Order: sequence, then structure tokens, then C-alpha cells
Amino acid sequence: MTHTIHGSPHAAVQVRDARGGGVHLHSPSPLAPVPRQLPAKRWFVDRESITAYLDQAWTVRRSPLWAGVEGPSGIGKTALAVEWAARREWPGGCLHADLSRTDPETALRGWLHTLGHHYIPDSPEHVAALWRTTTDGGPDRRHPDA
Repeated sequence: MTHTIHGSPHAAVQVRDARGGGVHLHSPSPLAPVPRQLPAKRWFVDRESITAYLDQAWTVRRSPLWAGVEGPSGIGKTALAVEWAARREWPGGCLHADLSRTDPETALRGWLHTLGHHYIPDSPEHVAALWRTTTDGGPDRRHPDA
């Protein structure tokens, strides 16, 4: 007889016998919650041709989609990117950082913490390496510290 539990149970109870034997509760380490970091939606108008273009690029992509939005200050580049991202489903979550208000290293540190890392290295090079390691397995992979 084996006592094996398959799948991803949130908790498992093992009972030796019901007359005073040992009861053992086994629960997995909790995963970090799926991040939903996009800013709150604001008003958004008159960009349907651009969002349609991004939708088409997303639909026909054969690899991860990278898109850059350029234009003068204050024209709504960030609002466009946030609006478009908010219309999508992101099973692995969605991270956000306003790089006009923070530096990339601080953003990476925040994202690593959000994804469950409690120890984050001191050097920028090691922070970047940990970020690459964390994101190497795709959007559903989590690396909480053991």
C-alpha cells in the first residue's frame, strides 16, 4: 500500500488509524499571489486604430510580443499601454513600474519581492541575474524562497 497524493492539493491529512494514532497535516508552501499591478483605469478615448493594430500583432505573434510606444511627452503613451494591457488576460499576472519615477534596479527588486523572493541580493548584477532566473520558466513559474 502506498500513500501518495497526486496533483496540487492545498492541504493533505494523513491518519494512521482512528483510535489514537498519529494525525499529520501536510500543506505546501504557499505561492506568491498572482500580481495584478496595472494602475487603475482612467478615461481613454480615440485610440481604437492603435489598439486594433496591437490586437492584430498579438493575435498573429509566433513568439513573445514586444512593442514600443513613442511620441511626445504627455500624449498618452503610458495610458495606451496600460489600457491595452488591461484588456488582455495574463494568467501569470502583470507587473508594472513607472520608470519615470523609479530606476530599473528598484523596479526589479520590487517585482522579485512581489513574485515571492524574500532575499534579494545587494549588487545590481545579482539582482538582474535573479530576475533572469525567475522569469526563465515562463509566466506561470514561481520561485518563492525555500
